[in-house]
Amino acid sequence: MADQRNAVTNAAPYTHTGAPVQPRIRRGVRFAKRAFRVVRNLLAVLGVCFAYLLVIGYMQYQDRAAAGDVGCSFTHCL
Repeated sequence: MADQRNAVTNAAPYTHTGAPVQPRIRRGVRFAKRAFRVVRNLLAVLGVCFAYLLVIGYMQYQDRAAAGDVGCSFTHCL
């Protein structure tokens, strides 16, 4: 019984085709998952910054429109 448990825990994981996965491939998969997670989080932060700047810009446009300077807000005249 103990030999069976050791054989099962020491066995390499299998892919969906039934072939054992090589350690180098598993390392690459782990690296790819971590890289995609970092990129996803970075894009989420950039998306929040973009939304913040979009709201600030719209609020500035509303302030200019209320002051009657709508023409100047598009031509950037001061």
